[in-house]
Amino acid sequence: MAERGIPFRLWLAGGWLMLLCAAALLAPLIAPHDPLAQDLFLERLPPVWLPGSEPGYYLGTDSLGRDVLSRLIYGTQIALVVAILAGGAACLIGSALGLIAGYFGGWPDRIIGRIVDIWMSFPPVLFAILLVAVLGTGLHSVIIAIAVIDWTRFCRVVRAETMTQARMDYVDSALVIGRTRGGILLKEVLPNVLPTIGVLLSLEMGIAVIVEAILSFVNLSISSDDPTWGGMIAEGRELAKIAENIAIKVPLTWAGLRACKVLTDEGRMVNVTLCFSANQALLAAKAGATFISPFIGRLDDLNLDGMELIADIREIYDNYGFQTNILAASIRSANHMSDCAKIGADVATAPPAVIKAMANHVLTDKGLDAFMADWAKTGQSIL
Repeated sequence: MAERGIPFRLWLAGGWLMLLCAAALLAPLIAPHDPLAQDLFLERLPPVWLPGSEPGYYLGTDSLGRDVLSRLIYGTQIALVVAILAGGAACLIGSALGLIAGYFGGWPDRIIGRIVDIWMSFPPVLFAILLVAVLGTGLHSVIIAIAVIDWTRFCRVVRAETMTQARMDYVDSALVIGRTRGGILLKEVLPNVLPTIGVLLSLEMGIAVIVEAILSFVNLSISSDDPTWGGMIAEGRELAKIAENIAIKVPLTWAGLRACKVLTDEGRMVNVTLCFSANQALLAAKAGATFISPFIGRLDDLNLDGMELIADIREIYDNYGFQTNILAASIRSANHMSDCAKIGADVATAPPAVIKAMANHVLTDKGLDAFMADWAKTGQSIL
């Protein structure tokens, strides 16, 4: 029987994580500008694909003239630091207590269980805001707050898995040959619980990034000058107040979908971007997105059919009467533009070279040459 290869979605997710890590590690080398450098003469520049942009500022600038792309790249550093340190600290605390409670039982289990119940009775986000307000703003306060709040996630799950492992025959065998209970816990039970801990840690790292973004949004994270994703979301919310036709762009992640729901409920236009599947487009529509941006060119780069994705989204939206507009992005050719129009995309964004190419045709050029030649034969002039 042939071995199954690694699923494409796993490659895609792994590649995205590697890209984020590379951006964080190589930020000083790849960021086009200093993320803190201000230039009020360049404030609120649009991205390069819109009129009025400035060369070198690929995603435009913010209200203080700071390069948005550079701030996104450096913001990745902060997100990864919070994910690793806060997630790791919560993992160590919760897993240790869960192992003790699940293996030894008795009064340690009762005490730890009551502490977990009390801890989980507090609303986590409000508890985080309270802790940061007491500890003071700063990255260290955010990491401590997240670790103090989220250790309970690990404790309960690890306790349950440890209790299951403690009933296994290999634990009884280890006791028979004279192993100490502490030795059995560390050398026999812990290795069998590690896969569960690994899954929990991966989930916790994502949660830590979201909590940091929430705290940045309410100015309780690091300095407002430092680039954080939550801070940029807050700034985008302020910029949306400038005019009714400003759309806020959010990524198609669970955090982005939550932000989309909040912002659309406030009556703001939201463009949910980085869409690569019909399932993602369905979630965006359910969240109330004004626009969904499937990236056609990037799918074609992977030998996938970007036009088929547009057709699938159009069919789903028409079936259920969703009002979300399909904004075809990452257009690479003039044929992409006409194909999107035929399939039913509502909007398309394309670089100037593609727009110019739409007016070109070899027969038009030949016809124009023929017209000019015929006119020259008349010997007339309109000037």
